Amino acid sequence: LIEVQNEPHPRVRGGPLDGDYIFSQMHFHWGDNDTFGSEDKINHRSFPMELHMVFFKEEYQSASEAVKHSDGLTVLAFFYELDRHQHPAYDDITSALVNVTEPHTSVVMSHPFSFLNILPYDLKRYFTYKGSLTTPPCSEVVIWLDFEQPIRLTHEQIEAFREIRSAHGKITHNFRPIQPIGDRVVFYNIDNNYYIYNEIEEHETTTGKPSKRKKGRNSAHRLVPTIVYTMTFTIMLLFSL
Repeated sequence: LIEVQNEPHPRVRGGPLDGDYIFSQMHFHWGDNDTFGSEDKINHRSFPMELHMVFFKEEYQSASEAVKHSDGLTVLAFFYELDRHQHPAYDDITSALVNVTEPHTSVVMSHPFSFLNILPYDLKRYFTYKGSLTTPPCSEVVIWLDFEQPIRLTHEQIEAFREIRSAHGKITHNFRPIQPIGDRVVFYNIDNNYYIYNEIEEHETTTGKPSKRKKGRNSAHRLVPTIVYTMTFTIMLLFSL
């Protein structure tokens, strides 16, 4: 769990979001090896790790109040895949993890960084749907945005997360299985500069499986993220899994 230590908090607006959403925290999900660990799949493909950036709707003033409303939260989800080259923006995060390997520990990161440095370049292509939290009570209060372009880390950088421990040992399987889709519709946002017709893909989610969607121009309005502040963060392991 990573929280912002100072003000103002980053925010996000646009796309499927009605109003501004304020950053609350971000956290990661991973498996015990590099073949699975993500809470969502694209075309049945799992990823070794997934990042969730959690924002609450500004009008509700806090995350605790926002979870009482159907549009209270939005989660920006990003996948990770392996690369031979280290991602330099993650060096401070993985270095700090050695100080939070036990429950109820925390560390303030030594260097502020911008969110945009740790995210993929392409923020135009994403899946979006209305769903739930992936941890109990799994309330249906989340607008999900799952970005298609993965973030590339080395095996060693992802492995650093697997060294974190709970009271029961290493945390190596902290993701929720795929769930039935029910009546949810998954939309796909694409770049305005081109058209794609007559192509169907499947997107599996932790709040629905699977959903067939058709690509097309402006399947959803383009998200314009404004998460550009340079912040100081605190990394915490707050509870045992």
